[in-house]
Amino acid sequence: MKDWYDGQSYNETKGMRAWSTLQNIVLHRNSNYGMVGYIARYEKAIQDLDDVNEVVSEKLQKTILLWGIKDDYYKSTITNLKMATNRIADACIPELQKIGMDYDKENSRMIN
Repeated sequence: MKDWYDGQSYNETKGMRAWSTLQNIVLHRNSNYGMVGYIARYEKAIQDLDDVNEVVSEKLQKTILLWGIKDDYYKSTITNLKMATNRIADACIPELQKIGMDYDKENSRMIN
């Protein structure tokens, strides 16, 4: 019984931490982790919820993913992805990663 309770408590904590992450991750222009870090945090939180059997609909996953991106550089991409109602979050991630890499290249050129 104690083992079950300990496991249940761990799952609840893991689930609450994952939801907290999803509610609080935000990508701004000056975020120190960039798009790659933002997506990594998002994917880990979604996986943690899956691990504890908390189902997050595809629509909600996409909404959460796009909602946290506040950097104006991505504004047109976010608008296009929101309008593409047939695209799920997993299908949006490669496009966001590509644009994030382009953004990082532009910024490194401006710094150097």
